[in-house]
Formats: sequence, C-alpha cells, structure tokens
Amino acid sequence: MGTILAPSEVRRMLRDRLSPHGWSFYITTRIDGALRPLAGGEQTTRNFGDPRNEHNRLAGRQAVLSCLKVLNILSDSANRRALEAERTMAAEYYRGGLKTHEALRARVPTGESVREFPFTETCLWLGTTQGLPNRILVRDLPLREVHRYGQKGDRGVIFFDVTDLDKLRYCITSPKNSPEPRKEDLGLIEVDNDLKEATRELKRFPIMDRANIDLTWLPRIPTRGPYKAPNSLCHQALRELINSTLEFESFDMSIFAAPRCVPRFKRLLQECLYGHSNLNNTRSVGQLIALAFEGDTHLDLVRFKVFPTKTIGFALQTEELSGVRSISIRTGLTRDSIMEVIDAVSHAPSLRELYLHQSPTRKNDEANFAFIKILSTRPELFKRVKVVFSSAFSVTLNRELWLNPESTPDCEPPPDIFPVQNVFFLLRGRTRYPTHIYLGNGLLSAEAFVARLLRCLSLPGLGSFGLAAGPSSLEDLSRLEVTPISVFSDNRIPKPRSWTVLVIEGSGVDEDGHLCKLPQAKAIKYAFVRLCVDSYDGCLDDWTQEFALKLEQIEVADFKGFLKITAPDVDSALVDRRLAETVEAVANREGNPHAAPGVEWISVLIHNEACTFLNHFLNEIRVSVWPRVQ
Repeated sequence: MGTILAPSEVRRMLRDRLSPHGWSFYITTRIDGALRPLAGGEQTTRNFGDPRNEHNRLAGRQAVLSCLKVLNILSDSANRRALEAERTMAAEYYRGGLKTHEALRARVPTGESVREFPFTETCLWLGTTQGLPNRILVRDLPLREVHRYGQKGDRGVIFFDVTDLDKLRYCITSPKNSPEPRKEDLGLIEVDNDLKEATRELKRFPIMDRANIDLTWLPRIPTRGPYKAPNSLCHQALRELINSTLEFESFDMSIFAAPRCVPRFKRLLQECLYGHSNLNNTRSVGQLIALAFEGDTHLDLVRFKVFPTKTIGFALQTEELSGVRSISIRTGLTRDSIMEVIDAVSHAPSLRELYLHQSPTRKNDEANFAFIKILSTRPELFKRVKVVFSSAFSVTLNRELWLNPESTPDCEPPPDIFPVQNVFFLLRGRTRYPTHIYLGNGLLSAEAFVARLLRCLSLPGLGSFGLAAGPSSLEDLSRLEVTPISVFSDNRIPKPRSWTVLVIEGSGVDEDGHLCKLPQAKAIKYAFVRLCVDSYDGCLDDWTQEFALKLEQIEVADFKGFLKITAPDVDSALVDRRLAETVEAVANREGNPHAAPGVEWISVLIHNEACTFLNHFLNEIRVSVWPRVQ
C-alpha cells in the first residue's frame, strides 16, 4: 500500500499529474481487532495512452469528489439503522472464518449474484457513480474477491471505516508504485473550485491510521476458531435468571430490580439473549426483550438467527418499549411468523420504520417476497411505516427488477401509496430513445418523489441515480436517504391508472406534432401524467396498432397539482418555495440567470405536449411488450 494522503496532498498530486489511472474504494468495519470489507468498487479511465496524464488526472479528481459523496451518504442519519444491521451481521459472517469463505466460493450459479451486504454496497455504488464523466468507468467488486484487487500496486485506494458511525473515518492512499513528478509539469494545472470545495469538506472527517489499514489485506478470511460469547460472572448470573423466567408464561419484572443496577445491564442482557438457543414464544421472553432495550427508540433483533416472532408483539406492549420508532429483524420466516410480525408492528403506534434483512450467506433473495406479498394486502401499514427490504437492494445492484410482473405478480407496490412508478427522461435535445426508469423498487411516497426530483433537477447532469439517494420530504432537500437504485426498464409499459413522470430537456413538439430540438437546449419541461383508463383497449390506432392516447384519456399535473391529489397534507407554500429554489439553481448552473431573458428554465408541459411525448415513449417500447399490451 502507498502513502496516506491528506486532502491538500491529493490536490497537489493532481496538480503535478501524478494521479493513477484507477482507484479502488472499500467500506470496512472493525471486527475482533481487524478491519474487514463490507463493499468494494473501482473507478478507471477509458484511456491509458495519455502522455500528459489528463485522463488519469480526471480519474483522480473524480475519486476525491466520489470520496466526499460516499462519506455524505454514510453519515446521513436516515441510513444509520440499515448500516448498523449489516455491520452487525458482518461480525457473524467473518467469524465464520474459512468455512464461510469456502461456502461462498462453492455457491451454485444461481446464487453467485447475491450481495452479502446490499445496503452498504448500494451506498458505495451511489457515491461512486453520481456525476461521472463519460471517460470514467465504474464497477463493483465481489466481496469474496476484494483481497485480490487490493493488492494491485498501480491504483490509488480509498478506505471508509464505519465501525463507529458517530465518527466516520476515511483515508486516501497513493499507489505503491507512485511515479516521480516531471519538472516540466509541476504546477501547470490549476485545481478547479469543485475540487477545492471537496477537499475542504473532507476535513470534517478524521483520517484513518495506517497501522489499522494494513490489517485489511489478508489472502483469505482467517480462521480464529469458534467465536466465544462473553462469559463473565455477570453473564453467568443473568443466564441463570433468564432460564428461570422461561419456565413461566410471564413474570414479575421486580425480580430484575437488583440486576438493573449493575453497570451496563442492558448491554449484558442483550448479549445473553443473543446467545441463547432456547427462547420460546411466551410473554416472558417479550418482557426480557423489553428490559434489554428499555427506553431505546430502536429495537435491534438482527443478531437473533432464530427468533420467536410472537414475542415482538408482547415486547411492544410493555411500557419500557412504548417509544420504539424502528425495528430491524432478519427474515427467512414462515408465513405464520410473518403474520405475527406484521400484527405486532401494526399495533405499535409509535413505530415508523421496519428493516427486513437477510443472512449474508443466503442462496437467493426470495425471503422478502413473502413479506411484501402479505403487506400488499394490508397497505395501510405502508402509510405509517417505512419498510426497507434488503432484497430490493441486492437485486437492483444486479440491474434487475426486484418486483417484476412476470416473476412476482402478486407483489406490486400499492399505487395509491407509491403513486409514481415510471419516469421517462429525454435529455440534451434528443427526440428519440428516452431513458425509462422503473421506480417501484424504491417504494417512494408522493412527497419523497417530488423532493428527490426537485433535487435531481437542481444538480448538474440529470440522471436516474439522483432519485435513489435523496430527501424523503420537502423540509430538507440536502438529505441523502438511500433507496434501491433505479433500474432501467426498456420493456415495461406503465400500468393504467398509474402516474408516469416525463422530464424533457431541450426538446419540444412542432406544429405537425413531431418531436423537435429547441433553441433553449438546457430548458427543462416536465409533467405528471396519469392514465385515466382501466386498460389499453381503445388506446391503439386501428390501422398501425401504435399507441394513440387521446387528450381525454390522460390527466396532466404540475408539482402542486400532483401533490394536491396524492398528498394533500403537504404545504403548498413549501412546494412553491422549493420549486423557486430549484429554478434558481438551474439558472445559476447554466450561467447568468439574466443571460437568456424570457426563458423558463423549468416549466410544465401543456396537455397536448404531454400526450404527444407519452405516445412517443410508449411506442418506443411497444414492440418488445406487444403480448402484454393486448
């Protein structure tokens, strides 16, 4: 490994044209004294034969900007619970030693694409792909192969340490074989303002120690022998007390009056419960859980491999857990167990978040489907509780649809709760080949989608990944809550009665109804369009069999109109304020706001324009989905 660089030294490296052609990124956590990787990725340049290292410098600049983006995502409090859960499961995963490693290498082909820690991988992917120049290639690294790529001496490496999410750390290291600067190149390149700002912001995060980093690079997952649970005298006494309570349906909590005075009592009791192999479905186990998490707002049940789900309801009924707002559990349950979990969270008025995780060594991502299939029959829970499915992150990282009409026909997200499921982008004045994004995987509420779209419009380089990390409300557009990445869908027809969003940059409709390029190439038009039909019967031209939606068959709305229909409680004045801020950001991004008088930087498509664009987009994908349209 090369030298650890301070932000100012990174700028100097880029100025002196010493940047390598590729950079590796690793999110790590400390387990039993050693750093272990949770996610890996790399950025490389398309061109290697550049004598003045312009492409390499571009790669180095992008690596620094991506480093800050990853840190901002990891540090957002909205992502904390999911990161904590995967960090917890990582300890069990790596303590499996060589057995775990060999099991992963022997996976059957259908299981090779399963992601061990999909939420953490998504955080890294989003941070390293947003705003990429065309000359930069990015790809993720399989976790079991990380040690191989880490030994490449011709690349810079960026580490992130999530052991303590209250004190995120990082470091940027130069390649092992870093070249010497050429005298004629020294100081010739000025560092741009974006890079200066990024290196200043990086100073908010502490830099990792070199001694700790070297522990990451091991030829294979080490075998340290079976992990031994804590076994102090306090642990032994608590285990005896736990075993005595399990003989009864319930118990008087006053028997724990003295143990509750022991320092770190809650932590000790949690460790004893996590290691217990004979917990049953009784109210007494629910009481023990309540004591172990008394007063906490988060109930972390991920460490339980096998958990009596009925006890969740008993625990949430206690006064000790009356303020719980979020729960993390490990799925792989039977249908009856799933119903018990859903019943329990349905009767917890304070609960707002439910995280459903899967084992890192699972063979497929099907465990969560039973959950969403049952939840689809009880959509009222979605209105109050944010449900996070780890399988959605795993599947979409493979650029596949998580909820697919063919493979999961009974698992469609409720459109009245998650109204926008399709977005068409037509950018840079193009008149053909729109980018079609399916958003059903993200389970975004109406307000969350509007907030993310506004943020996406305000950033340079419109793209779908901007919708996967963003705010969940209009209160603060700077938030970076992560949802499954948006998947390109070239063959999925929007469902009737659903909302589809059109985002058009630099294109319009001429007098003959054809798409054309506009002089104002950077002006953005948009529309929320709802199909006011129950099926596509009567929406096709009798002669050409192309889509020919009529004006009366669609409803068109702007931001405020859409929210008035789908989320009437959202403050309309706040919508106006956020839209005005977005327009100003777009104008400033394109230069002087007064340089193009009369140009509306963001405007809504009129009814006939929206109808023309939608027909055009539907016909672009008509051939591949013809059997589905009939």
